[in-house]
Amino acid sequence: MVEETSEIELNPNQLAKAAGMSRRKLDKLLEGSTGLLHGAKKFNPKKGYKLSTYAYWWIRQAITRAIANKSRVIRSPGSISELVPRICNANTELSRKLQRIPSYDEIAEALGPEDTTPEEIVKRQMMKQDLEKVLKLHFGLNGDTPQTFEEIGRVLKLSREGIRQINCTALSKLRESTMLDSFKMYIT
Repeated sequence: MVEETSEIELNPNQLAKAAGMSRRKLDKLLEGSTGLLHGAKKFNPKKGYKLSTYAYWWIRQAITRAIANKSRVIRSPGSISELVPRICNANTELSRKLQRIPSYDEIAEALGPEDTTPEEIVKRQMMKQDLEKVLKLHFGLNGDTPQTFEEIGRVLKLSREGIRQINCTALSKLRESTMLDSFKMYIT
């Protein structure tokens, strides 16, 4: 039996043993409880829904995300993890409808996303991370001294010219972005 004191901290395996259940069952229970608490916080009875109906979706999402995070060797962002079942469903539906295996483009069109291949998704994420790193290092946005393209190249193991091109791409994207208007109030 576990005593109630603030000095005792149990790891998940000890907690599962104390509760008389497996670690897996405890994890599911805790994730479901997290979803329930989140749903209860966001619940608005004025909208006419029952708490049980509303909280169900938050519980389901919390459990699904927990399984996705813990069951893969490579952890993907939640949005990507949620896209995989949609791709599978679209593939199955299109296969049935077309009576053949659909192309990536046909699946993408059915779902609405532009790039649905895992390679394209990972490539985009990595490019975005590189853009953010270069901008932070070049302009000192992380609180450090701004660095030259050559210094950033050494850190990221890329050429000075490659860093310059990444920087130009990032800046042109910012110029095109509607978010630029939001940043102007901080600049002027």
